[in-house]
Amino acid sequence: TRGAIIGVFIIAMIYLINAFTQKNRELVKKWMTYFFSPIILALALNQLMIGEELNVLKRVNTISKLSADQSIGQRLDYYTFSLQQIFDHPILGFGYGNWKLASIPEMLGKVNTYIVPYHSHNDFLQLGAELGIVGLLLYLLFFYGVIDLIKKGLKDARNTPFYFALLLFLVVYFIDANLNFPIARPIIQIPLLIIVGFL
Repeated sequence: TRGAIIGVFIIAMIYLINAFTQKNRELVKKWMTYFFSPIILALALNQLMIGEELNVLKRVNTISKLSADQSIGQRLDYYTFSLQQIFDHPILGFGYGNWKLASIPEMLGKVNTYIVPYHSHNDFLQLGAELGIVGLLLYLLFFYGVIDLIKKGLKDARNTPFYFALLLFLVVYFIDANLNFPIARPIIQIPLLIIVGFL
């Protein structure tokens, strides 16, 4: 997804800025070995083995043309609708999984296709609308627990690279969760659950 691509780009910049500000050549070498090389390999495999509809380079190209992308306007409508529903149903929301049903009356005049939006394209806003503030806080509490475990792991210098990598994974996940709907995609939830299991 574009959210994940942007997330990977952001963590690469965070890591490089950290390495250069510390003037640490070893960190730059590690970046080249453990981050940049796998990204290049994954990109090459994507270009050689994946069909046109999942081509990463084409997806990256759409990031630079955001002003011409109509999905931005749609997402802003979805975000606005979700926020309004949080205010209208603050305690318990309108029911888990009901976002696609509740959005139909709101989106009828705004979409010209027969497809209704299934997700808000923001996990936090969607869960806030579906489960209310109580459900949203419980969901955020889960991530607070994960971040707390990572912070404890970062205190031991021997484990710092491992826990720093887990922290970067969470950064990418949060960026993706604010731009897409990873909560509905098992291919994204499984690595999250594996990492929580490691912790």
